[in-house]
Amino acid sequence: MRKNNCSIALLDRYLINQLIPHLLFAIAICTILSELIGISFEQIKFVAMEGLPVGIMAQVHYLKLPAFLALSLPLSLLMATIITYSKLSARNEIVAMGSYGISLYRMVAPAMAIALSMAGLMFALNEFVVPPANYQAAIILEQEWQVDRTQLAKYNKREIVYQKFVDDGIKSSLKFLFFADHFDGQDMQGITFLEYQDSQLSRIITAKIGRWSVRQELWQLFDGHQEIIDADGFYTQTKDFDLLLLQLSRDIFDYANHHRDNREMSIFELYQRLNVILHTNNKKILRQLKIAIHERYALPFSCLIFALLGTGLGMKTGTKTKSNGMAIAGMTIFIYYSAQFIATALTSNGFLPLLLGVWLPNCIGLFLSIYFLKPV
Repeated sequence: MRKNNCSIALLDRYLINQLIPHLLFAIAICTILSELIGISFEQIKFVAMEGLPVGIMAQVHYLKLPAFLALSLPLSLLMATIITYSKLSARNEIVAMGSYGISLYRMVAPAMAIALSMAGLMFALNEFVVPPANYQAAIILEQEWQVDRTQLAKYNKREIVYQKFVDDGIKSSLKFLFFADHFDGQDMQGITFLEYQDSQLSRIITAKIGRWSVRQELWQLFDGHQEIIDADGFYTQTKDFDLLLLQLSRDIFDYANHHRDNREMSIFELYQRLNVILHTNNKKILRQLKIAIHERYALPFSCLIFALLGTGLGMKTGTKTKSNGMAIAGMTIFIYYSAQFIATALTSNGFLPLLLGVWLPNCIGLFLSIYFLKPV
């Protein structure tokens, strides 16, 4: 029994030692290629045609490197496992292990252990390194091109519309609508507030300026007008005010003060953003946020899928030419990322359920892995 355990431990060390050099080489190649395709050609065009300083381009490349490293990990695992297991198969080592009583799935275990560690690394990179690095890279380019992202329409600085819905378990109804012409980072300007009770308009407030009070935890509206409407639609109270304290949450301020892309936020920040707009009934933004959150879990899982797929492909193509295995790998990568692109597009437009759309590529990869790992 002890001899068998020692043999198993020796097998693990042997397979891991075979995998690691190929994996490190594949990571280097895939990272360089993905960065070249991802931003290098575009940055070179900016340097040549728009005068972007070479130093700025180098900074952006350095900051973008973690994102492309994370992207390369699943592809590197696929390449490394194909190369390693095809060599083992070509030398009849897979057959020898089987004759010794080692199961096919036991041979895959070292590759899956490495894939699990790579999945953890990918998750850590995407959470703690990539978002701040992406944000810093974007800020460097914006400063160079004199772009103020706080003034961009995509970050809700102009024509801010915040609506809150309440759900009584039967239907969803509008609770209030908050509109502002402009937000400068502290004050809302040109405010219109419509409040509803039982789906009927009950109050209208207009104000020149609105400000969130951190100390009082409410909204201060300045220089405005308020109208109260009864259930029959009659105005029961109309008055002007210099200052009106409005009991609304900070969510409106956070909604307007947001200026980060989904790729520039950690999963914790994505959840925070989701909570801010959860009751706005803005289905498009909510769906995009939920897709981004689920992708943070699905992408690391692809490391396990690609490692499993690579071992199956390697064992099947070991007796054939090496080009066959890499051709199948290229086709597999094309199928996987095409499925990911199509599924994400369909999910974003509501044609596919969220979980199915995000996890469909991994499901396809898992199905192919099981197919190729079937004993001949």
